[in-house]
Amino acid sequence: MCRISHGVGPTAITLFALVFVLMYGYATDRTALKADPNARSDWEYRTTDEIFTPRVTGNRIVFVQSGEYGTQIVAVRPDDGHVAWQYHLEKERRLMRLPTIDLRQVTLYSARFAEERNEDSPLETRLILLRTSDGSVERTVTLPTRDRIVHSPFIRDGLLYFVSYPQDENFYDSTRTPGYACALDLATGRLKWKTALSMRMSRATDLQTLTINSRSVNPWIARTTEIVADESRMYFGYPNGRVYAINLNDGLVAWQFRTADRMMISPELRDGTLYFGSGDWNFYALNPATGRLKWKVATGADAGYAAPLYDGDRLYITSGEYQLLPISSIVMMTNADANDYTDHTTAALFAVNSSDGKVLWRHNFDSVAYTPILRDDTLTIVDSRGNITELEAKNGNVRRQAQLQTIVRAAIPYDNKLIVHGSNIPFFGRGGHYRDLIQ
Repeated sequence: MCRISHGVGPTAITLFALVFVLMYGYATDRTALKADPNARSDWEYRTTDEIFTPRVTGNRIVFVQSGEYGTQIVAVRPDDGHVAWQYHLEKERRLMRLPTIDLRQVTLYSARFAEERNEDSPLETRLILLRTSDGSVERTVTLPTRDRIVHSPFIRDGLLYFVSYPQDENFYDSTRTPGYACALDLATGRLKWKTALSMRMSRATDLQTLTINSRSVNPWIARTTEIVADESRMYFGYPNGRVYAINLNDGLVAWQFRTADRMMISPELRDGTLYFGSGDWNFYALNPATGRLKWKVATGADAGYAAPLYDGDRLYITSGEYQLLPISSIVMMTNADANDYTDHTTAALFAVNSSDGKVLWRHNFDSVAYTPILRDDTLTIVDSRGNITELEAKNGNVRRQAQLQTIVRAAIPYDNKLIVHGSNIPFFGRGGHYRDLIQ
């Protein structure tokens, strides 16, 4: 199903999802990425399945590959693209959240549904820990819940901290079953504490249901969302539009902060400030000790889908909004020539003073852009239409631009290269249909 290809340009590919490495001519002292319009692919990993959340960790690129024939965790070598190992999920199980990946472990949740293809049926959720070095299973733990899991796995000092929400989606009923934040002792399999979280909110929201190896996977929300923590508390976004701070030792809610829409990713904790974007078109900075607002910036579009880039006295924030209708619950990401569903796309990159939220400059895009890469005084950013843009970090002026000729879904730096996760679907015509089994 999958194969490695060398020296084949993206324009020659018609039906696949890929992870490919682009060469950049940047100085040996790594002062700046220089986007070369003639840059070639160093190698390509091809598959007819869908790829989620590529992550570079040590000497591995680890990602989820999922399609008609099942779901697997794949590790490839970043230097040549060859497969180092693969872990196949059991056929009857689905991946519920994207894995947490680090140098030592790949940690993931999988679930078995009571009724196949019925995502409202009770489920059994299992924590699986893989060794990053070779993909072997270190251990598995069954979670004491039948609810859905909100965030990717978070483990500290032998405790698994997880957050759940109930099957029922009636946000307007104040008596409805709550969700929970829990701490599970991995040595004993017992809960250390369990804290109820109200699900009521003032407006509808997107629960970000992710069941990979399903006929209905929405790539717009298929990204890692991880709980963050300091020495005493954990912080996370929740489907009711709130950010919570919960004590690690006893599970008590220290504070909660309410936004007006869904929380796509968890906050970033940097130098005594909690930063996060929301689907309510605002980016926020909070005091983590009190939960009080320090400042917020109106972004004009969803600011809750990508993490900010932190650079001391500055933050670089991306925002974007796809004004389109989902087809078979799949959000289409493609270029302007493919169909008319992206004609109303808005996106921007903001440079913001991290102390007071003052906007220093703004650069607009015609497609949703990802978290930028900063090398010295140069920002390099890739958008979903495959445009590479170099900006001066000081003022946002454009230095260079290039085109990858592929739909891009992630871009991450590695050594002197940029690893790009893309999908090329040129068979789209206006009104075309997007199918998850043929990416």
